[in-house]
Amino acid sequence: MKTIIRNVALLGLSTACLVANPCHAQTVVWSENFDSGNPYNRWYADNGLWQIGSPTYGPPMANGCRAHSCPNCATTGLTTNYPSGTDSRLISRPSLQITIPPSNQFPRLRFWHWYNFSSSHGKVEVMGTNGTWYAVSPSYTGFSGDWTYTSVDLSAFAGQMVQIAFHLIPDCCGGSAPGWYIDDVELLAGAPVFNNPESWEGGIGDWYAETGTWQVGVATKAGGPPVDAQGFQDHTGSNCAVTLLNANYPSGADSRLVSPPIPIPASNQFPRLRFWHWYNWSSSHGEVEVMGTNGTWQAASPAYTGFGGGWTYASVDLRSYAGQTVRIAFHMIPDCCGGSAQGWYVDDISLVTGVPVFNNPESWEGGIGDWYAETGTWQVGVATKAGGPPVDAQGFQDHTGSNCAVTLLNANYPSGADSRLVSPPIVIPPASEFPGLQFWHWFNWSSSYGQVEVKGTNGTWQPVPDAVYTGSSAGWTPGFGDLRSYAGQMVQIAFHMIPQCCGGSAQGWYVDDISIQTAGAPVLESVPSSQAACVGAFVSLDVTASGDTPLGYQWRFNSNSITGATNATLVLPNIQLSQAGYYEVLITNDAGSTNSSPALVTVEECFVGVPIQPTNTTSGSVTNSNGSWTVAGGGTGIGGTADAFYYVCQPLSGDSQIIARVTSVQGGQPGAAEAGIMIRGGLGADAVHAALTVNSLTNVVFKRRLGTAGPWSDQTIQTPFNGTNCNWLSLMRLGNTLVAHCSSDGLKWEYVWFTTINMPDPIQIGLAVSADNYALVATGVLDHVTVGTPSLLPPWPLSHSQIFLGGESDAMYEFQRVGGFKMLVGSGTGDILALKTVTSPTEPFVPWQTYATKTNNEGFSVFLDSRALTNAPQYYRVQKIGP
Repeated sequence: MKTIIRNVALLGLSTACLVANPCHAQTVVWSENFDSGNPYNRWYADNGLWQIGSPTYGPPMANGCRAHSCPNCATTGLTTNYPSGTDSRLISRPSLQITIPPSNQFPRLRFWHWYNFSSSHGKVEVMGTNGTWYAVSPSYTGFSGDWTYTSVDLSAFAGQMVQIAFHLIPDCCGGSAPGWYIDDVELLAGAPVFNNPESWEGGIGDWYAETGTWQVGVATKAGGPPVDAQGFQDHTGSNCAVTLLNANYPSGADSRLVSPPIPIPASNQFPRLRFWHWYNWSSSHGEVEVMGTNGTWQAASPAYTGFGGGWTYASVDLRSYAGQTVRIAFHMIPDCCGGSAQGWYVDDISLVTGVPVFNNPESWEGGIGDWYAETGTWQVGVATKAGGPPVDAQGFQDHTGSNCAVTLLNANYPSGADSRLVSPPIVIPPASEFPGLQFWHWFNWSSSYGQVEVKGTNGTWQPVPDAVYTGSSAGWTPGFGDLRSYAGQMVQIAFHMIPQCCGGSAQGWYVDDISIQTAGAPVLESVPSSQAACVGAFVSLDVTASGDTPLGYQWRFNSNSITGATNATLVLPNIQLSQAGYYEVLITNDAGSTNSSPALVTVEECFVGVPIQPTNTTSGSVTNSNGSWTVAGGGTGIGGTADAFYYVCQPLSGDSQIIARVTSVQGGQPGAAEAGIMIRGGLGADAVHAALTVNSLTNVVFKRRLGTAGPWSDQTIQTPFNGTNCNWLSLMRLGNTLVAHCSSDGLKWEYVWFTTINMPDPIQIGLAVSADNYALVATGVLDHVTVGTPSLLPPWPLSHSQIFLGGESDAMYEFQRVGGFKMLVGSGTGDILALKTVTSPTEPFVPWQTYATKTNNEGFSVFLDSRALTNAPQYYRVQKIGP
């Protein structure tokens, strides 16, 4: 394995700046870590008991102390248990003048705490202008298990000057225990952010543990998921959310891991929550819950009980919450009798929209797709377990290809496992076409059996006649289920493993090559439709047909077959003028063939000239001759808080890229007139944007306006590039990451800078020209203009790993304002990268600590080190650790 190393030193970042301006554009209005000054000048106890200092009792030692951040915390006992029956508040003094921000800034109190109560409990209380204490948190009871991070909504006190109290409250019967430890308290303002997807690689973010137990980080507890090739127990990366990272959950623990608010899309977009999880329960279970506009938590998933067997992919339908802003919770719930186990690991959470796709046939070669495991056990991939089907000539246990669905890929199913493998919805053809479910399967059961089931319009799972499988199949055999009774209905299909009495474990059920079959020659049910598209757009042509399977598809363009276009959907990403014409598809099976009617796809240049201006009039014009664009523009330029230039643009949704060559810039303000390319969040003069331009002195400049909260966010930030004759420009948008490159010949491209900007969808993408003077007009000539979906430019993807500086700051040293040190790492596509750090450059490589890992799926990855560094250098290296 080849390791490419680059060291970067980061000096003198203050903790206050990093905390006050995290990467989510939130503000710390007030904070308390109990370490600075004399905290008793800021806090008092109304009935004794509470102390502030470095505890020698209670939480386990970590990093040389028992506080969350060393050395001090507030606690009900630095050296001993609290006395039985004690009722006391730790109260912030009025002199702190804690004022709650407006409710539209989502004010909330966040803090870390550890607690262990006996016949007592804790609550956070707030006293506002009316002088009465109000409880603003749930009751913290029992044992938290470890330090956990929680959040309390303070919007009810918006605009008020308040006092905050941590209240120890006695229950009946007396009792004494270590009590409550509080540290790192913050009053935050700013919209909470739901990362979609949420992989936890950046920490807990705006999620929180409602009543202890839940933590986010690197899990290391014994008996949890097996470690992966990189030595981690999570699903991907290094971090996950889990009911305690390093110990089993405590008996009786009842806590939610609660998300930030999430707007749920319309029901016709089929919104659903998808996540990977691993669980092992003892006298507890897990449920996904949703709290919508009615303010009540409601179960949205089945109960996850017992042992899930491995990492499995779940799905929760959120259509009933369409149009609402909700919170989602992973709720661990105690059952009777007490017990402790490894608990629940959750990773790679995403809110998914779009019509779920039922691949017909389904061979699993593309993964699990829109199928899901209802309550664990079912996995899709390459099966390797002992005692399963014999391997084929290619070394695989499946029926065809390499993948199949199975009740655990690498181990026997756990005793008592009860779970369905559930399909996406599918409409069953008319009864006259004799619709049926065809599949291949291998099974070997012990005290369990398999049943194919269907859920139709009545919402109840029903067994398919003659589709019950017991004992052992002794080999791969074809299965069949008659679906005529569901003709015309939208249904879901499930392969249900069902436990019987007495316990038992075996290899279970392998399922492959699933299809919905009908009888006869192909019959067209829908044909591709004609459509018009702009250059660079994403075009999809679809056909549906019934008939004996397998069905074969061959798409044609202007009567000529398209190589490789053999699916029911033809995708034309980044469509260009040369692809305008007629498209049709030939559908065949053993019984005959049919041809669709042609669909006309027209492609147009959709660029429109628009003056971008705040108040004064910006002149401009545009002409296009054989692909050479001549754009004339006035205005004072792209900069400050409002832009004034001429913009030739079109809307484009999703990931996007524009490439152009600037052949000349003439007229305008000498040395300052500019022409180039831009991706912009709108047509307002103050819209967020990223631009790469060349001025009349052939200097390349990367400009951007971030539009987020904080100093200079409304200003355009400029970073010059010291290239030579770089008149070819490329600007790429992947999600909210924008990357700029330039080239002197259009063949070998140099990295310029990258930044992160949250933009609406669609964006406006196009060509920008400015004279930098309202009284003048500049003319830019640009050719080789292409607009569409992103593609890497040579020499990218790189053959080695390399760190590149960039981010939201205007230079490499100014990181306080953007929440940490941000860097872009280039490498081979698919490389698994580890970012390693140390505070002094030592050799060999081994002592360096891994800060984060990522799979480089795009050819480059963005890393953010959000940790605060004070008056000390930080050195970075990136290492390829897989595959």
